[in-house]
Amino acid sequence: MVTKFKNLKLITIIIMMSTLSVIFTCIIGYMGYSKMKSINNNISNMYEENLTPVTDLSTITSNFVNIQLITNKAQVQYDSMYDVQVSGFNDTINKELTKYSSKKLGKEQEVQVKILKNSYSQYIKLWNKSKSILISGERLQEDDLKQFEILGSSINASLQGLIKEEVNSGYNLKNSSDKIYNNSVLMFLIIVTIILALLAIISFRIIQNINKSSKEMINVLNEVSEGDFTIKLNTSGNNEFSIMKRSLNETLTNISSMLNTIKSSFFTINEKSNVLSKISDEMAFSSEHISSTIQNISEATTLQAGDLLNISDTLNEFSNQLTNVVTSIKDIKLNSNNIHCKTIESNGYMLTVINSVDEVTSAFKNLTLTINSVSKNIKEITQMSNLIRSLALKKFLGR
Repeated sequence: MVTKFKNLKLITIIIMMSTLSVIFTCIIGYMGYSKMKSINNNISNMYEENLTPVTDLSTITSNFVNIQLITNKAQVQYDSMYDVQVSGFNDTINKELTKYSSKKLGKEQEVQVKILKNSYSQYIKLWNKSKSILISGERLQEDDLKQFEILGSSINASLQGLIKEEVNSGYNLKNSSDKIYNNSVLMFLIIVTIILALLAIISFRIIQNINKSSKEMINVLNEVSEGDFTIKLNTSGNNEFSIMKRSLNETLTNISSMLNTIKSSFFTINEKSNVLSKISDEMAFSSEHISSTIQNISEATTLQAGDLLNISDTLNEFSNQLTNVVTSIKDIKLNSNNIHCKTIESNGYMLTVINSVDEVTSAFKNLTLTINSVSKNIKEITQMSNLIRSLALKKFLGR
């Protein structure tokens, strides 16, 4: 039962508490209404069935007492007014007695009413009989006086008995109302006690669950604040705190996974940094080597530039000599028609041509040597360039 209660959501518990409050309020309201209605009915019955009848009986009693007083006075000295007064009191008594007889009576009350009516009827008959005797100035016989007394006592006893019955009935209704009131108060106290006990138990359970869950989550957060993301919460249940715990567990799991990923990435980056550091050192060394190589290349390039200038000068000179040869050939062609005449002069020109050809041959040889030297320097530059490219490629692949 306790486990099921722990699994209930707060909104469900609040709805249950509200429902119980409404139910108990309705019960208390219905009980209060029904009990108050019962008390009101008792009061109405007391008024209609007891108080009003007692008033009627009291009226009958007072009127009969007046009749008794008149009959006693008439026995001493008769007066015609006495008959009128007795007739008036008699009408009132008959009216009230008829009214009283019309109400619902118990068996004992019916017997009393029957005796009352019989006794009162005899009493009035006795009065009418005695009236003629008193009018004549005679006194009533002892038997008649005793009969008046007996009938009067019987009538008064019946009236007092009826009044007592009505009083007892009213007292019973009063006791019933008191009992209803006491039972209502007791039932109200019991229901209120049950409601307060249930609400106290439910509130205690709610506060206990809130305190326990809050304390557990606070402890977890404190441990998380110290860097421990491996802790796990108990997520059994379906209430709001269990859902919050599951969400917190997922959050801690995700954070832990992220930290592990970051840690792994950090180690990888650290390893890469070490590799890059080594590569940087090697690159620094290679840079120094490349710097010296570039310096050598610069020097070789400078020498090569000088050689190229020499080649240019030689080519220029070769070009001039070719121009001279062409000019000489033209002169030979112009003078070929007069070869015979100018053989001696032609021989001199041929010697000049031969000398020019020798100079051209010498210039070609110098050009060949220069070109070979330049080719050698270009090969050295190419080897250095390949070396630089291979070092750079090696560093790149090593990364």
